Amino acid sequence: TGNILLTYSQITNLFTESNGIFAPFNITLKNHSMLSMADQDVILDPDNQIINVVGSGNVIEVQKTLTINNNLLLEENAELTIRLIQSGSEVPMVTFAENTSIDIEYKGILRFEGNGIVKLADGVVINLNGKKEVSNKKHGETVTVQRAQLIIHDGAILDLDENAVVNITGIGKISLQDRGFIKPSSACSLVIGSETLQNDDIDIEV
Repeated sequence: TGNILLTYSQITNLFTESNGIFAPFNITLKNHSMLSMADQDVILDPDNQIINVVGSGNVIEVQKTLTINNNLLLEENAELTIRLIQSGSEVPMVTFAENTSIDIEYKGILRFEGNGIVKLADGVVINLNGKKEVSNKKHGETVTVQRAQLIIHDGAILDLDENAVVNITGIGKISLQDRGFIKPSSACSLVIGSETLQNDDIDIEV
């Protein structure tokens, strides 16, 4: 419990609650740190449990189901891989609860990898907070784009709840790599771009 900073280190078998009581914590993963969830379903309490991500090479390992509800925070230049590890017949899953906002900041990377499912509920918004810089030169404008990245990798499947409406906005890139899929299992809507933001610039790489 309490404030925990991991730098080039790891926590294994993280338990978030016991007998219905959630242990409050504020964990920061910094520079090649890893958080391994206990071999059970894990729900992060939005009021008392926060995971922050700073720097590159950080990993969260999930064996069963991890539910995130507005308590995953990535700083600029942060890189996080959520690694789905299947053991036996059970398919690991990361669920983002209703109305969760996910901010991938400037030059940041959020990667899902492994044979499992990333499930987005209704109202989830993924904000790709990259930056577009325009410099005026003698012979015209030069536009430099630094994109935030959402990567689906190595067998991971991005899915949506039935009838969910999910929005991806901002300046960034959605990349499907090495058998990564966006594969809705039921009727839903994935909206890329925003009707109100004029500077959306999202690349899709397959």
